[in-house]
Amino acid sequence: MLYQTIQNKAQKLFLPYLKSIARGEDFFPRDVPFKKLDLKQDYSCLRTEVAELIKYAKGARLSGYTVEFKKVLSRKYGEQSLPQRIYFESQKDFCAFIDKTKEIQAFKQDIVLICAFPLLDAWAGRNARKIFENHGQWESLLKVVDYFIRHPKPYLYIRQLPIEVHTKFIEEHQGILKNLLDAVLSEENICLGMTDFDQRYYLKYEEPLVRVRYLDRDLTEDMAIRDISVPISQVAKIPSRRRVFIVENKMNFSTFPSVSDAVIIWGKGFSVSNLTYIPWLKDAEIIYWGDIDGHGFQILSLARIYFPQTQSFLMDRKTFDHYKKYIVKATEIKIISDEQLTEEEKKLFHYITRHNLRLEQEKIEHAYLRQRLCCQNFHLTN
Repeated sequence: MLYQTIQNKAQKLFLPYLKSIARGEDFFPRDVPFKKLDLKQDYSCLRTEVAELIKYAKGARLSGYTVEFKKVLSRKYGEQSLPQRIYFESQKDFCAFIDKTKEIQAFKQDIVLICAFPLLDAWAGRNARKIFENHGQWESLLKVVDYFIRHPKPYLYIRQLPIEVHTKFIEEHQGILKNLLDAVLSEENICLGMTDFDQRYYLKYEEPLVRVRYLDRDLTEDMAIRDISVPISQVAKIPSRRRVFIVENKMNFSTFPSVSDAVIIWGKGFSVSNLTYIPWLKDAEIIYWGDIDGHGFQILSLARIYFPQTQSFLMDRKTFDHYKKYIVKATEIKIISDEQLTEEEKKLFHYITRHNLRLEQEKIEHAYLRQRLCCQNFHLTN
């Protein structure tokens, strides 16, 4: 039915109208496109459609759409008036018809608040939907924006910021705040490479802990603690070693043999990327030991992106075949990338991913671990 079509299309004009308000553009009069009625249609249905259209049009009511008619002559029905143009003359007519008068007024009030910040003028013109969806929050959102404009790079925890909003407000509205702060802050006040809110806007944040264990007893006699967990930014300050082992299994980390001039780091899977914050790793000999499965080789590949010198350990066909009784079915991995692997690693990687196989590193016996360390000329100190 034509009237229902006009209703549906008018509702779809709501967001474009909001955009015009945000941009300060004229929107009315606004035509509503529709399929023209034709005297070839069933005449009874046609008259019903026209009657319904007139019933809800402006004229029959205080506000609504306006209909312009065109006279059409028919041999069978004589002169008939058919709708030629349907349009809204004004905001009042449009808002009343779609029942959005209150929402439009609220939107305009929000625009006034936002445009009190000249840096947000262009942003407002592009983000009418976000403005509408965050109605009721703009006073608080703009308090946060104002603070960061006046105090970029605050180096405080979110809940330390002296802003008059409730304690969880910033945490609960990070999406829209990121959008706003990117619009008002200069590039020098945004850490563009970071997606995390705290890091992106130079706030303090709860850093991931890195667990490090010193493997050389001779070099740690003066250290009261050899196994430590520290925030990642502080790892750079602890004494470095020439050789660094990275393992995924916690027990293997704890029981790894003592090795000359070496430390071991508990990698915890794909968080290996956090290790890029440790500057002395760039010059270290890095040995990675993970599970022999798709994920283990993916982590090895990722480690080599950050640290090209990374060697694999106990992730070879010899170890895989030696412990074949412990091989189990693995979860299929969706993304397969072997770009950073050696030719031998690629062969094993493709074999285990093709058959969905897995050998967990915790199945490797301690004696076998010590034997292979010695075979590869690592000096054990106990």
